[in-house]
Amino acid sequence: MPTQLEKLIAAQERAEQQKHEAERKAKLAKKQIAELQRKERNHRLIVRGAYLEKLLREPEILTDEDVFKILEYAFGTPYVREHLTDFLAKKLQEATMVPS
Repeated sequence: MPTQLEKLIAAQERAEQQKHEAERKAKLAKKQIAELQRKERNHRLIVRGAYLEKLLREPEILTDEDVFKILEYAFGTPYVREHLTDFLAKKLQEATMVPS
């Protein structure tokens, strides 16, 4: 018959095994979250980049620097900056609203 000390030691060992298993599961979940976030970002970049190419004329002859200049010009106009600021404020407000 195990003594009280042996029972406590066995319980401690089980608890440590459970702790290690929980840590392993947490690490795996963290890795899966990072992978999903990366996939979502990659998808977003591809979709938006494809749409930008659709809007550009002859995108294959433009350099990256050419495209950056076009975007800086387009987004640098006061009208677009104001519109973007208003649009983002509205989106942020919608995102923080709690549905009733």
